[in-house]
Amino acid sequence: MKKISFIGLFYILFAYTCNAQGIYSKQNLEKNSMDVLNLHLEKAQKLKKAGVIMSIAGPVGCIAGITIAGLAYSGGTEGEFRAGLFLFLGGMITTFVGLPTLAIGSTRVKRIKAVKNAHQGASLHLSPGFVYNNKTQNLFPEVSLKVRFQ
Repeated sequence: MKKISFIGLFYILFAYTCNAQGIYSKQNLEKNSMDVLNLHLEKAQKLKKAGVIMSIAGPVGCIAGITIAGLAYSGGTEGEFRAGLFLFLGGMITTFVGLPTLAIGSTRVKRIKAVKNAHQGASLHLSPGFVYNNKTQNLFPEVSLKVRFQ
């Protein structure tokens, strides 16, 4: 029973992982404009920064927790020992969450920067429309051309 539930959970997580990769896939990023790419880059840089902070704070918490627990074991109270252990466990969890967050953020930043550097410097938009002529008081078809340099 445990094996079946583990396999089911694995498939669900795999499906969510595949869906999450759609936003930051190279093909999807190439379709976006520079404004959207800048927004994605800003989010990815925040994710990377959070990963760096967690990856640094986790080991510091582990070391502080072991130190507090060690000092409490040799002559402190039971509450201090428990606090040290909880700080150690919190540091371990923070480290285990921070390292994948850092890796994902770094990969996204690298991928977005590569797409931004390969992005064309100019964009061309053609759009159909109508123009109203006051003299003849009729609508005439037109094609609008917009050229934008980035």
